[in-house]
Amino acid sequence: LAPEVTAADIEQRFTSFGAVSDVYVAPPQLEDEAHHSCRGFAYVTVETDKPQRCISLYNKTKWKGRTLVIEVAKPDYLARLRQRREEESKPKPVPAPPVPEEDEEE
Repeated sequence: LAPEVTAADIEQRFTSFGAVSDVYVAPPQLEDEAHHSCRGFAYVTVETDKPQRCISLYNKTKWKGRTLVIEVAKPDYLARLRQRREEESKPKPVPAPPVPEEDEEE
């Protein structure tokens, strides 16, 4: 995202796909960038039943002089850890013992 992009800009951009419930614009890290509002990326939560349409229309398009990269968010670390622990705690199926082969007599 361009350095001057604000949460309001992002909300306005994505409201055509559904209700925007949350926007987080990453603030700049360096002191010399203090006059900018955006570090170059943001997270937006859009309540929509057609997320793929939004992604296909906006991904790799130009907006305010920068190329957008639109992706479905990955679960955060704690959510992934919780899911992995749940999967590991499930009982694993025990494989059936091998069936002995019968000797055929000719």
